[in-house]
Amino acid sequence: MERPTRDRLRPGFGWAWGSFGPPQDLLRRVATRSDLLADLWGEVWTLLLLAVIIAGIIAHAPLVVALGAMASVVALASRIWAKLSLEEVQFSREVSSDRVFAGEEFELIVTVVNKKPLPLPWLTITDAVPIELAVDSADMSLGERHDALILRRTVSMSWYEKIRMRYRVRALKRGYLRFGPARLASGDLFGLFRVTREARRRDSMVVYPRSVPMPDFMVPAPRPIGDTVSKFRLWEDASRPSGLREYAPGDSLRRVDWKATARTNDLLVRTYDHRVAQSAVIAVDVDTSEKSWEGYSPQMLERVVTAAASVAVRLEETGHRIGLISNAIPLSETARMVIPPGADPRRMTTVLESLAMVRPVSMNRLDRVLEAERLAVPFGATVIVVSAICPPPLQAACRELARRGHAVVILYVGEESPPLPSRGVDVLSDGVRFDPPPEPGKRAR
Repeated sequence: MERPTRDRLRPGFGWAWGSFGPPQDLLRRVATRSDLLADLWGEVWTLLLLAVIIAGIIAHAPLVVALGAMASVVALASRIWAKLSLEEVQFSREVSSDRVFAGEEFELIVTVVNKKPLPLPWLTITDAVPIELAVDSADMSLGERHDALILRRTVSMSWYEKIRMRYRVRALKRGYLRFGPARLASGDLFGLFRVTREARRRDSMVVYPRSVPMPDFMVPAPRPIGDTVSKFRLWEDASRPSGLREYAPGDSLRRVDWKATARTNDLLVRTYDHRVAQSAVIAVDVDTSEKSWEGYSPQMLERVVTAAASVAVRLEETGHRIGLISNAIPLSETARMVIPPGADPRRMTTVLESLAMVRPVSMNRLDRVLEAERLAVPFGATVIVVSAICPPPLQAACRELARRGHAVVILYVGEESPPLPSRGVDVLSDGVRFDPPPEPGKRAR
């Protein structure tokens, strides 16, 4: 964590001393146990001062009355100061990248702006940070939520000042992560009164699953990795020139190679290879036990997700059009668990985001999902099934896909005996490969 940077703002005239309510889209009042105790202490202090003044009057002690009156003025000023302390205070957070891979680092920037002529002797900022993130050199503590830790920082601010606090953060696990809500607490100089408000803004980010290099992963014949020459000469790939030929009636003038024509004095046109791109669909089975009441294995689920992400990265490297089919229920409504193969350059990002949001809850068995989503698997596409259990119904669905003309690979990542290969269905078993690396100072099992 770096030292906070402070900037002085140019004073403006938009702040009204009589306005006690902050902007509706920024902060809202929150009453916590500490707030109630602080308010109670302020009220007790006020009553004590009143009692001192009354006692001084009864005892005919002008000095006691004067001291009590002066203390009452201080208490009244402190109360007003506390009420106005969070007026025109703006809070924001931002991350250097809202899309990172598990294990990567990024920067979290928390900004607080005091846009009024009243300084803040102290300002405590508490923000909820997802437990999947590790914040370097920060004061972190447990909170009410089981899925978040509390980032706490106390600073002082002068009038019209902006403070930026920068933190180095490392993503520990994949997921769809949400920051907040954040709470700001401030008060008077003497600590008699305090006020707490909650920032409504909540930011989110996606941590992609970890991927493992798979240079040895090959799709079995007759569909090798890479593009294949089309048997049906329906169109030509303009990115693959193959040579020149003489101009024929009906050829487009755009295909004329004018340099070669000028050199040979013959009208020549360019020719191209007839090729089509390979398509591959990754079928992800999030079930880690054949019976739902047996629960799930976090280790096996992460193996499945890591293996699926690794295969997707490998297929992207080899030029495949990637699709995804899963029986998972995603964390976010924007995630898609059925993605047909396509040429969209953002398809890889969509697949990784969907894998990042996989939860250990399935909507149905994967074999039933594959049957229901037959249209998402184009003819001739290779199907890579990633599973930690691969029950008999799923094996039967793989054999049916092979019978329909698909090349099928079962990537088994479980700890039991892998399923046996069959005609048109290859089986790869390498679950330990997708386990996370051991932490520094710890031995791998």
